[in-house]
Amino acid sequence: MKTDISMRKSTEAIKLGLSALNPQKESFNRSILEICRDGVIDGKNWKWASRVIEAAEKMKLTDQELVPFLTMAGRAYLEMKDCQKSKETYLRALKIDPEMPNRAESKFNLGRCLYQLKDIESAKKEWSEVATFKDELWSPLAENELKILESK
Repeated sequence: MKTDISMRKSTEAIKLGLSALNPQKESFNRSILEICRDGVIDGKNWKWASRVIEAAEKMKLTDQELVPFLTMAGRAYLEMKDCQKSKETYLRALKIDPEMPNRAESKFNLGRCLYQLKDIESAKKEWSEVATFKDELWSPLAENELKILESK
């Protein structure tokens, strides 16, 4: 029940935020877009990701400013089972900023996409790299994925 209510509230927040964007108010728009991005992620409103990334791209953000929106969209496409689009989006984000703050999560999820696309060797490569990051959450998950692949 709580998840359903949270999801409905974040959906309304995203709708309201996207409708409030104003080309004349650049800093205001950035704040609104960040709230919308968080609403997509926190509320698991994956279907809204394409609208939020589209709005971010229209605002003419720098490539660096666009990276968090790209990683949000990559996750959303993955959750919606569009692995090809997710892969392309993650690769775009990683090309812009190979050292981004959420690099471990992005590369782990890229590995998931590659695995689902039957590119096992590339998935192994991504997960092997994530395992070396010593990230508290993503490195052990990557190590686990590699162990599962080895057992097959």
